[in-house]
Amino acid sequence: MDALLCKCANRNRLSDAQVDQLAATLAQQGLNVHVVDDLCAALEKRSPAVMEMLRGDSISLVAACHPRAVRWLCAQADIDLTPEVRLVDALAMDGEKADEPSSSPAVLPAPNQDSWHPVIDRDRCVDCGKCLDFCLFDVYERAADGTVRVANPANCKNNCPACARICPPVAIIFPKCPDEAINGGELTDEQLKAANVRVDPAMFGRGDVYAALMARRGKKKGAKSLFKPGVLPESEKKDEKT
Repeated sequence: MDALLCKCANRNRLSDAQVDQLAATLAQQGLNVHVVDDLCAALEKRSPAVMEMLRGDSISLVAACHPRAVRWLCAQADIDLTPEVRLVDALAMDGEKADEPSSSPAVLPAPNQDSWHPVIDRDRCVDCGKCLDFCLFDVYERAADGTVRVANPANCKNNCPACARICPPVAIIFPKCPDEAINGGELTDEQLKAANVRVDPAMFGRGDVYAALMARRGKKKGAKSLFKPGVLPESEKKDEKT
C-alpha cells in the first residue's frame, strides 16, 4: 500500500529531517512512501503522477495538513477519496519515533511552487455567492447547476484570505493560512462561529478593497485588518465597524 506525504516545502512546514523521520515511521507500517513538495500546487496543476496515485487503489494514507482541508482540496481536483484512505496532519505525527530510514522515499514529479488558493467545503457551502461577488480577481464562478466553484485558482492573491472572512457558513478553506478558523482545522461549529470575522462586503467599495490588497502586499501602513491572516482581536474588529 502507498502513502503520500506533502512537505509543504514553500511554507517550510516540514524540514527535510522531519520528512525523513515521518517517511521512516510510515515505512515501518508497511507503506510505500511517496513525497510531494506541495500538494496544493500538484492538484491545482493536475500533476499526472499525483492524480494517478490519489485515484488509484493502492493509496491508503495521505499525510499533509488538516484532514478537512486535504479532503476538499482533493474533491476540488475531482478526486473522490474513499473512506478507506486515512487523512492525517503530518505535524501531528511528529512525535512518533522510528528507526533511521534505510532509503529515501520516492519523490513524485509535480510542480513545486507556493500555490495559494481557496478550497470550498461542500458540506458547509450554501452557494450564496458572497465570495464570488466579493473577489476582485475572478477566482470564483457559478456553474450551470447554480453551485459556486473555484474556477481560476491561479488568480488568487498570495496570502489573501479575504473571501473566507466574509463567508457566512465559514465554508472557505485556505490550507496554508495559519488561522485554524479558515485553514481546515477541526473546530466545532461554535468555535468557527466565534472565530470568523464577520464583515459586510458592502462596507468596502471595490476600489478600496483593491487598494487595501495592494497596500498590504506592499507592506504599507493602513491596509485593512481584513486581509491579515489570523483571527482579529476584539479591538480591531471594533475598528473595522467604525
